[in-house]
Amino acid sequence: MQFMKHWASVCRLGPESESMNSPSPIYDRDLIPDPTGLKAIFSDQISMQEKTWKEMALKLEAQEKEHMVRATFVLSRANIVELRQRVAAARIVQVEDGGRRSPLHISSFVLTCAYMWACLTKARGHVGDGTIHFGFAVDCRARMSPPIPAAYFGNCIGFGVCSAGVRGSEIASVKDDEGLVAACEVIGRAIQRLDDDGVLNGADQWFSRFCSIVASGDPLLSVAGSPRLQVHDVDFGFGRPRKVEVISIEESGAMSLAESREDGGRGIEVGLALPESEMERVTYLFKEGLGIH
Repeated sequence: MQFMKHWASVCRLGPESESMNSPSPIYDRDLIPDPTGLKAIFSDQISMQEKTWKEMALKLEAQEKEHMVRATFVLSRANIVELRQRVAAARIVQVEDGGRRSPLHISSFVLTCAYMWACLTKARGHVGDGTIHFGFAVDCRARMSPPIPAAYFGNCIGFGVCSAGVRGSEIASVKDDEGLVAACEVIGRAIQRLDDDGVLNGADQWFSRFCSIVASGDPLLSVAGSPRLQVHDVDFGFGRPRKVEVISIEESGAMSLAESREDGGRGIEVGLALPESEMERVTYLFKEGLGIH
């Protein structure tokens, strides 16, 4: 997206314009410290898993797939505020009932991911005691020590996954927003650990952990994109885009996130590509949970 924004600015304003709204890219790879030799570790792990990934890709291609449909779900700013209030109220009730709840920062990203994870878990029937997983990409630049400039033009993305002890029945709970609260707790704590423990803590296990989750066959929901990328601000001179899609989600099974084009960009758009019957169930649960009729 950084490339897209810079390219758009050059097209719209010219390469020498002083009114460019994106900083000039910084290419210095030495800005990224690698004291533990992650580059070599990742390279070795990828080489070792290459054959396995190719075999899995061939199996997926050979499978007959149900007709897929795409849809964009929008959580407005008002929806997000309401969900935050519901989660806060439910957590207070749990404390009053004898539970223990430590402080948790519940961002719009956490709320959106938690709500969609709960809807998808219910729609897919993952309501037993099996473990389910949620994975997301992490912008490491501001979390590095010292922080990497925002204009750094390269891969500085980490991997966050939350799954330990999470059962489908917890996330799919429909009683008093318990599923939503459980999902917020799990995702929020995973992000908190990245900040508290250091974003590169355990990085040498990122790839192997992801491979083990995929190999286990446990349900995994991942995220493509981010509301912070501000994709609707990419203007090549023809005006802002009317619609933004992440093409890869049909193959990856991820859900895409972007800031809402409307509502001053304060809402969040969620893109899904699902079998038609599953999309109908998710749509019903999405609307029901927000009181949309």
